[in-house]
Amino acid sequence: MLSTEVQRVQIPGSTPLVPVPASTSYQHFWVVGATAALLTAQNFSISEAHAEKAETPEQQTDTAAHPSGNEATAKWRVYTNLARDMTREKKHDDAERYYKQALAEAKKGFGEEDPHVGAACNNMAEHYRLTKQWQLARPMYDEALRLLEQAYGRSDPRFAQALRNMASFCGQQEGQRDAAITYMTQAVQVMGSAMGKEHTEYAAMLLNLAVLLRRQPDRSLDATALLQESVQIYEAQPGGFPSEGVHALLQLAVAHWEAGKAADAAPLLMRGLSIIQDHQRRTRGGHAVEASSKPITRSHEMMAARAAWDIGVDLCQGSRWDTGRELLQQSLSIQSERLGGTHLNLAILLRKLAQVDLLKAPDNAALLRAQNEAQRACDMTQALCDAVKQAQDQEHGGSSGPGSWSWFRSKPKPADPHADHMREQTMRLAPVFAVECGSAWSVLAVAQDGLERRDEAEASLQKAITILRSPAAADLATASGSEDDLEAAARALQAPGLKHSQKLSLASYHRQLLASCLTGKAKLLLRKAVESQHSVQLKQDALALQEEAAALLGSRPAVH
Repeated sequence: MLSTEVQRVQIPGSTPLVPVPASTSYQHFWVVGATAALLTAQNFSISEAHAEKAETPEQQTDTAAHPSGNEATAKWRVYTNLARDMTREKKHDDAERYYKQALAEAKKGFGEEDPHVGAACNNMAEHYRLTKQWQLARPMYDEALRLLEQAYGRSDPRFAQALRNMASFCGQQEGQRDAAITYMTQAVQVMGSAMGKEHTEYAAMLLNLAVLLRRQPDRSLDATALLQESVQIYEAQPGGFPSEGVHALLQLAVAHWEAGKAADAAPLLMRGLSIIQDHQRRTRGGHAVEASSKPITRSHEMMAARAAWDIGVDLCQGSRWDTGRELLQQSLSIQSERLGGTHLNLAILLRKLAQVDLLKAPDNAALLRAQNEAQRACDMTQALCDAVKQAQDQEHGGSSGPGSWSWFRSKPKPADPHADHMREQTMRLAPVFAVECGSAWSVLAVAQDGLERRDEAEASLQKAITILRSPAAADLATASGSEDDLEAAARALQAPGLKHSQKLSLASYHRQLLASCLTGKAKLLLRKAVESQHSVQLKQDALALQEEAAALLGSRPAVH
């Protein structure tokens, strides 16, 4: 299922926490962002996207709410900004100290019962949530809720937003899903009464309630009905469908797909993709976006890309190949725009897209597309494998030569935790890079064979076999300590359309892939033997390859 994290709330007037990646089992393959939110006492805006571009306190000045010359209120602003900066730099201990100081200064400057203190409590709660200090977070959320209710009453949209933050927090806790739904239902009711049921803020609340309900297997129909209502509200807005409604479109598309209605999901997804790509073109071209238009977040883009891929694969395997292929291409385009350059995600998608195009064989145009896509995947994965080798050479005092990635350069440089993490992850995933590289070469060989380029196909298969026989691919002992990540990697690597229960472990996938390449080369050799004067030797070579493949498959563990 796609990420279903509830959108969190940002009300302008304070500085937001930086976006933090959502927790996933293997973020390198599918990264879906999650935005933390801060709550202030003034004004409001629902959108998760808006949370990433909130105005600073200096831009939101209210002389009635901010007593002139009050040193404590000035310190509150300063400490909140410092806490934000520390959070961005992942210096969580420093961030926690500044959030605590901001809370103390808010109490001193505004008074213990002021809604600004509620905002500071919410900021503190968000920090505890991000650092998984769950028991400390809950009292802060409770206090923020109490102060905002006391200040504004139970029919104010700001109170509705506080309810939604509490619902989002509860939704992350085991055993508190029902409480999360209760809080979110209250938030929907309050927002509907306060803003009206035609308002986009109400539509956003419906969306968030639907997201929670989709996690309950017996509430999927209720969730779909809420999503449809949310989309209808966005549809009715003057000036056309707003960008902030794209999340509702995507969620509704996925809900239809999960209900087995890929044909109903496709037009909704197409519309969402069109909105996202128009937004990408406008921002890339430096065009101004209307002030009333909410930005589309990376989270929305990556969700759309994944939905387009999953639904596209279903359609390609059914009777709507052209529509499915278009969705797959759009998924690749969105991720290319975001990731750029050499990236494992892109290599995997290119190779899988080539496999989808091979479904149209012997159509020559489809085979040419498959060849081109597979070749690009080969180039990307080979670059990744080369980078690993360079890193290993440096680790053992060798010289990597030119062209290494920036984080593998041997020259001294300041400590960089992110670079260290990337280096460690890259080294740990060396088997994944090698297996995917072999997989890409094998798909290229199939496309070349379909185009009757037999010598090229044989050479590509030999490259695949050489890579898959290499220690980098075959020695999966490096998986120790990171089995979950590698299992998730294996699921991402395998052919489109396989159900989760049909997919293999990384070691099993590696053996099957190598056996398939050996068998494929044996078939090419036997075909060549028919036309060759050296048929005996070719047949012996083919037999040896078939025996090696049989030995691999004989030791293959059962599919799980």
